Amino acid sequence: MIARGGMGEVYAGTDELLQRPVAVKLMKAALRMSAVRRSAFLAEAQVLSALRHRNICQVYDFFEDRAQDVLVLELIEGETLRSVLQRGPAPQPIAIALQVADALVAAHERGVAHRDLKPENVMLTPAGQVKVLDFGLA
Repeated sequence: MIARGGMGEVYAGTDELLQRPVAVKLMKAALRMSAVRRSAFLAEAQVLSALRHRNICQVYDFFEDRAQDVLVLELIEGETLRSVLQRGPAPQPIAIALQVADALVAAHERGVAHRDLKPENVMLTPAGQVKVLDFGLA
């Protein structure tokens, strides 16, 4: 397990067909979606999966397995902005802010609002790239 949150747990895995690393988010059973919520969730996942942007975590797949909702995402190596800030000021804060803004603009142009932007949902890679996660999907 690489992360745990209010919506479920995230594990590192491998897409065996495409031979790429992935993050697999298993949603908590207690938060099982109603048909209406599932339809809205799927519609947003479809928009995000089609949205290709260097600063947005890619959505690869969403499915149900043994009555559990599963979201398959791009695996981001690095640490959250929250982790960085706990040690002190972020390196290059303007560059980070600009990359976050780029991601939000790209999403908004496709009609997607983030709904939960916070330091825990911003990843910084070792190369200094920013990735925005969890666009209200999970």
